[in-house]
Amino acid sequence: MEEIRKSETVIIIGETGSGKTTQIPQYVYEDMTLTNGLMIGVTQPRRVAAVSVSRRVADETGTAHGTLVGYAIRFEDVSSEETRIKFLTDGMLLREAVGDPLLSKYGVIMIDEAHERTLQTDFLLGTIKGVQRRRRESLGEDQYGRALPPLRVIVMSATLEASSFSKFFDGAPVIYSRGRTFPVEMFYTEEPEEDYLDAAMWTVLQVNEEEAAGDVLVFLTGQEEIESLGRMLREKASELPSNVLKLNVVLLFAALPPEEQMKVFEPTPLGTRKVVLATNIAETSLTINGIRYVVDSGLSKLRTHHPRSGVDELLVTPIAQSQAQQRAGRAGREAPGKCFRLYTEEIMPSLEKYVKPELLRTNLSGVVLQLKVRICRARIERFPETIKN
Repeated sequence: MEEIRKSETVIIIGETGSGKTTQIPQYVYEDMTLTNGLMIGVTQPRRVAAVSVSRRVADETGTAHGTLVGYAIRFEDVSSEETRIKFLTDGMLLREAVGDPLLSKYGVIMIDEAHERTLQTDFLLGTIKGVQRRRRESLGEDQYGRALPPLRVIVMSATLEASSFSKFFDGAPVIYSRGRTFPVEMFYTEEPEEDYLDAAMWTVLQVNEEEAAGDVLVFLTGQEEIESLGRMLREKASELPSNVLKLNVVLLFAALPPEEQMKVFEPTPLGTRKVVLATNIAETSLTINGIRYVVDSGLSKLRTHHPRSGVDELLVTPIAQSQAQQRAGRAGREAPGKCFRLYTEEIMPSLEKYVKPELLRTNLSGVVLQLKVRICRARIERFPETIKN
């Protein structure tokens, strides 16, 4: 908190379980000198993370959801004039920046899970830097006609290239925060797996038969695989002997309706073991209570643009080392856990250290159009006579 008070921009590298997402917004809110009565915006790369984290923080503050703590995602805004801590997706904050180029409602912006380097996150970082500069130069007023205070920015992640982010924000200080994760035991396959879907199924069944109580989180690449493995596990579950825990299979991927996504947070019924089949949506921000075992396929889907053909493609690619670290950390949030990696230990050093930023592998036409809109609006506001021309 001392560093946040001293610096306009701070980079926080906090280990999994250190409370970056849930605790720091509350600390900042309690220090009124930081917010100047304005809102704290906390961005998340995914909708389900914004919703679940806002609910948890509302519970911790003892307030009704949508009052002090709220959220905004596409087609849904659960906030009010009382809201002071607002969780929202990167895209939603960018849309607000189009209508309000100075983000005059916000005193502090916290960009969480910045290591994912999605297109929206990188675009938002550039936008926020520009807003900071204009606010510093006192180029705007709030709704009461007062000069806007400087905008404070907090960039947070568990695995981040801290030096490049610090350099981008003109030498911003980097703070390292220790987490409270429990030890996670790693297991690798002896030989490369030809069919990782089949291997994942047998690993889950083996965990269910041989390991102590605790839920299982399986990382797969997409909806088809998740639904396929879900069917396979449900079929096998009907054949399990009576002395083995029954399997409660739950799916989690981006295209799933929000009410279905929320089922992963429901308590596990007695006499069953919850098995969550998820994409990399469950790598960060989401804390699913009860997870003790992680099964990591070692793969994820990355969107890639082919400029010559103009085609976007979702390619199944090996994960980065930072992703492997994040996935394993899911097993150690509440108690000692185990991570079963469906690839050999020798492969680990050959994996990329960080995920390749989406900015370098996707179509930028949508981003360019958004930039054009913002530039045009800014010019019209500063030079109204241009409308006549």
